[in-house]
Amino acid sequence: MDGEAAVCTTSLEGLQTVLKSPLLLGPHNAANIRAVVTDPRLQCCSDFTGKIVEVRLEADEQQRHAICHSLMYPSAVYLCHFVPQGRLYSVTLKPSNADDEELVQAVGICHMDTRGWDPLHLAFLNVHTTPGHGEACHWLLKGSIAFVNNDAYQK
Repeated sequence: MDGEAAVCTTSLEGLQTVLKSPLLLGPHNAANIRAVVTDPRLQCCSDFTGKIVEVRLEADEQQRHAICHSLMYPSAVYLCHFVPQGRLYSVTLKPSNADDEELVQAVGICHMDTRGWDPLHLAFLNVHTTPGHGEACHWLLKGSIAFVNNDAYQK
């Protein structure tokens, strides 16, 4: 994708180094970075059902944010990337089978500019559209971490 920056790292120390550099988050004070994660109970292909309680915009298209995915290797490997023109959301969900106190957090990303995407991308095939005609949104699942500059935090 145009404007995407990506890097792999093999340790938490390496992840810290990547986040301090301007490659993914642009020029910033590393002390102002915070992590946003999905509740580990929400996994790929789970049969979770629930109700949306709250949606909060964590970063808009103008605010740089990075996503790091834990990859399936025998040792720790994180693929971290910045994709421009994205909106990052945190969503509070109430599971259908839970009491009033049990809420879970999910993180979602919407790619707002899809003009440069492959027309055969699953995002378009699933909703019967083409690049440049709408955004592509997806959840960040267990093992993924979103990093946002605190200055961009929506209170």
